[in-house]
Amino acid sequence: MESGMRSVVVDKLASVTQACGLSHEVRVSPDIPAEEGVVVVVEVLTNKTTYNTLELTSGRMAKVGKGDVVARRCSATRGTCPGSSSPGMSSRC
Repeated sequence: MESGMRSVVVDKLASVTQACGLSHEVRVSPDIPAEEGVVVVVEVLTNKTTYNTLELTSGRMAKVGKGDVVARRCSATRGTCPGSSSPGMSSRC
C-alpha cells in the first residue's frame, strides 16, 4: 500500500467516471496532480439551490447536498474540477 493511501466510501459517482469502473469504495491519495482525467473525491460542504445536480453513471440526475461524498473527473476544458466543493483526494483510472 502506498504511503498516504486510504479507503473512502463514495455516495455518488459522476457519469464521467464510468470508464474507470469504480465501485463505491475507492482508494485515494492526498496528492492531486493537476492533470486531465484525474478522478477526485470531494465532500460537499453546503447545500446550493443552483449547480446542485450531478449525472450519475446510470444516467440519472441526482441532487447533491451537504455531506455527500462525490467522485468526478477533472476537465481540461475548464481547467478545474467543476462541482468540487472542498479539497479532495485523487485516484487514477
